[in-house]
Amino acid sequence: MPNTHDLASEYRSDPRSTEELVALAVAKDIDLDNEEYWKPIRILQHRLSAEFERFHRLACSKSQKERDVAATILGQNSVKDKFDVERCQMALGEMLSQPDLSSPPLASILFALGQLKAPGYVEMLLRFQQYPDADVRYAVTTSLGGTDEERAIKALIELSRDDDFQVRNWATFGLGSRTDIDSEEIRLALVDRLSETDDEIRGEALVGLVSRRDIRVIEPLLRELNQWRKQPLVKDCADKLLEEREKFGPEWHSVLCELERVGYKTSN
Repeated sequence: MPNTHDLASEYRSDPRSTEELVALAVAKDIDLDNEEYWKPIRILQHRLSAEFERFHRLACSKSQKERDVAATILGQNSVKDKFDVERCQMALGEMLSQPDLSSPPLASILFALGQLKAPGYVEMLLRFQQYPDADVRYAVTTSLGGTDEERAIKALIELSRDDDFQVRNWATFGLGSRTDIDSEEIRLALVDRLSETDDEIRGEALVGLVSRRDIRVIEPLLRELNQWRKQPLVKDCADKLLEEREKFGPEWHSVLCELERVGYKTSN
């Protein structure tokens, strides 16, 4: 598999014109066409420093799809050394003020802000925390993950109770695994998710509570351990327990015994 440097060189040396690549990206669907959409996008992201003004103009297009593409280019999610993140964030902020902005480009703007993480991005995201479209709230949720700002953590706690599955899933992941912050509010939010019927959300809550050595997870975890072969997040919990056994008190003995009973084997 090519390394990041090789891929960047490949993107920069692509002979196609910017107009051709933009047309390709605009014509494709991010979900249905996958690589046919992302390949031209990655090339364009690596041209941003040379063609910023062109993409800035694209962000003001009458076409919602062209604005969507412009926002994703400005986010530079495939670029390691990003070009002028504050300038790109400013352009994205200008897009947020467009009165006719539809949900797809709005979501792409919010994803882009989360990629750039320039100063002030959390405040920009929080404006859309309660947006009616779940895809927009999902973009807010994923972009808030990985920051320890108090306002972001509070928002993720609220989003972990969202009606939409993906929003709850990513908010739980954000609280459970993407921050080292520990508080009773975070723990309670994770405990609440232990009642989820979905294995992934419930698993993210298990991981977050085990990592914080919260004894409220012991009984729910005991009920899950026989699924360690099928549920990767349950296995992650078991790995954590064994790797850091000395940090867990005697109240965790029943979990260690259950791991032996179910034939748990670490991958290490």
